Amino acid sequence: MQRFRRGFTLVEIAIVLVIIGVLLGGVLKGQELINNARVKNLANEFRSTQTAIFAFQDKFRALPGDYAGAAATWPSGSPASSGDGNGIIAGAETTQAWDHLRRAGLLTGSGAAAPVNTFSGAMAIGSTTAADLVTGMPGSVRVCAGNVPGPLARQLDIAMDDGSATGGNVRAVVGNAAGAGTAYDEASAFTVCLSF
Repeated sequence: MQRFRRGFTLVEIAIVLVIIGVLLGGVLKGQELINNARVKNLANEFRSTQTAIFAFQDKFRALPGDYAGAAATWPSGSPASSGDGNGIIAGAETTQAWDHLRRAGLLTGSGAAAPVNTFSGAMAIGSTTAADLVTGMPGSVRVCAGNVPGPLARQLDIAMDDGSATGGNVRAVVGNAAGAGTAYDEASAFTVCLSF
């Protein structure tokens, strides 16, 4: 007696492969949409912080963190730390800047703790003239975001500037390694800074 083995036909295998391909394509497209949304969110964080700094300058005629009249302006509760009024946000003034912006009602929250960006990295404010992480930036003030994956850092730079980590108003360095900028790569996490 002859036994016939029943297996999958080529058509059945092709249908299964097409279904797997469609599912995999959907997952990859979904991940791309999530990454695009995170980049747009970080760009908005940069812009809202920049707008808050400009509004602070208009109202108090000083940079947040460097504002020498902070303790007199906000005397109730725990007094605000005043800056030295030299026009540079440096040293302890970089954390005071967040407190000043929040006390002025320009950012949500309270205290001097730096907010966390969409990539779970810290945000930072400082002057471009101070001893800094990213050197040689144009403008006088910079806002930075840490822990941005390389491909998304490049995407952010393209959306906001020229796409080069070493030139323009958006620059980046790997991790916290100081320098004038580091070319984007796929494997590293970057600190990306916007100067204005």
